[in-house]
Amino acid sequence: MTRNVLISLLALNSQINIFDFDLFIEYIKCPLYNNYSIYKINNQLQKIIENNNNQIYFKCQIIELDSYKETQLIEKYLKHFYLKEKMTFEKLNKYFNANYIKKFYSKMQFYLGKEGPTKDNILSSYEIENLMNEIILTICDYNKELFNVNDDIEITLEIKNIQTLFVNIYEINTENYYYSNKKEFDENIALDGIVPTYEDIYSYNDKPQLLIEKKINISKIPKKRGLYIVEFIGNGHVSRAVIQKGSLRCIHKNTVNGIVLYILDEDNKICKGGKTGIWINNIWYPSMKETGAILIPYSTQGDLLILKHDNFCCLGPRINIPNENYKLNGLFIINPESFMMGNVTKILVRPYLFVCDELCPLNN
Repeated sequence: MTRNVLISLLALNSQINIFDFDLFIEYIKCPLYNNYSIYKINNQLQKIIENNNNQIYFKCQIIELDSYKETQLIEKYLKHFYLKEKMTFEKLNKYFNANYIKKFYSKMQFYLGKEGPTKDNILSSYEIENLMNEIILTICDYNKELFNVNDDIEITLEIKNIQTLFVNIYEINTENYYYSNKKEFDENIALDGIVPTYEDIYSYNDKPQLLIEKKINISKIPKKRGLYIVEFIGNGHVSRAVIQKGSLRCIHKNTVNGIVLYILDEDNKICKGGKTGIWINNIWYPSMKETGAILIPYSTQGDLLILKHDNFCCLGPRINIPNENYKLNGLFIINPESFMMGNVTKILVRPYLFVCDELCPLNN
């Protein structure tokens, strides 16, 4: 397995909270970059790295990671192994630069609340003071963003030196947002002056040096479709999570009358009702109450679809709607023997009318 595939697997696994130790060891034995400040690299390993970097497959990475991002990923794995799995220093130190791995391990031990780093002089008093005063409020990147309507919502945070955690939940008016912006939702939307829909407060009495994972149950979000921003505030730091409950998508087909669309929910059921339809070019096209079908006439200017069911909206695809055009074809059946001068003969004609390449039924 090439190193490009290995590091891509490591990156993808970390996004779903999987940290494969054997896969990690296989990669760091021959990493993608010869980073001397991190890895223990001898002349032989350096030649292997440089030779491999000249191969064609180096350009065929699944995930693009430069040297800086690779370092972040490696430290993410080290952090997991030292903090969560409580691995010993000896299990990993032989693969890394001695000074680097000693400092990193001592830092992790400090986060665990152990006194060793303050006694062995690996960390200076200045570094220890900075670590003690460090404030961390981070949303773990393996948290889900999309939930089913009836799912309970739980968000995992990494926190340090936070005694009071404020949780503000804002429900987004999806119809207004997508109608005005015509783009995917931006989590950096300004919330100044907006009153939270729901609020919660959590108090902690952990030691300032401890880095701890906390699971926050967001029980106040109702079991209905919606888009929410969950904002965590603690000790001057802010982190945001975007939570979407439920989803909408559409399917469509061409007919002689225009394009017919159906909106499907997260269970692939056709959405129906008086509040179901689509916005396209700021024009509202409602669904038929019984079938859920939505008809868009030909020659309508194509644009990004905004799908709506009840009070929830999602962005749909950008569709191109053809101009209305007609084409008449026909089949002719004749008897050549009846073509005689002065004779009257019959010709059978079967016409075919096409509207935008869709066969149109003809009435007698």
